[in-house]
Amino acid sequence: MLKYYIVALMLLTCLNSCAQRPADDKIVGYYMSKKTGNMVFTNSKSEDIVEYPFTNITLNPDGKKFGAYVVGTDTKNGLMNDRGIMVIDTIFDYLGMVDRNLLWAEKKDKFGFVDFSGKIVVPIIYDHLDNTSSNGLFTAGKNGKFGFINLKNEVVIPFQFQEASSFIDGLAAVTLNGKHTYIDSLGNEVVKSTGH
Repeated sequence: MLKYYIVALMLLTCLNSCAQRPADDKIVGYYMSKKTGNMVFTNSKSEDIVEYPFTNITLNPDGKKFGAYVVGTDTKNGLMNDRGIMVIDTIFDYLGMVDRNLLWAEKKDKFGFVDFSGKIVVPIIYDHLDNTSSNGLFTAGKNGKFGFINLKNEVVIPFQFQEASSFIDGLAAVTLNGKHTYIDSLGNEVVKSTGH
């Protein structure tokens, strides 16, 4: 009999808490609670949804478009979906939106990419990693040299440059052996100029 009483009590508690949850629970805003010092997230009816001990949030157009927001403190970032559920704990030094399911991640001065579930896409091992790409190649730096990788973490153009920029209109500016030049997405030199 006691078993049925406990189950009934749990069911009533759940129904009560579910009834109190706002029907429109998509995040549209937030405020800092004077009482707790936490960040409280609100829906379109200005109803409180959830609160966390955060000090910053990126409610940018990309976040709204992708249904996720970079959140955290001044030193650690994570990812929260637009319903207020944490999908990546605040374990990264920095997170930045790249596209619909890709985040640029920094941890202990190393860079890589993670998806919206927190799965590592490109290991966080690079000294430099651009977060933009026009052709699927990202400028990466390692051990003082630059090269280009793809999202499979394959080195497409070897780490041989002293400097390298992102590809724009099919070309990337690079410095090789002190000379400035341009390469295509296969690593072929296209325009050569003298060093300065």
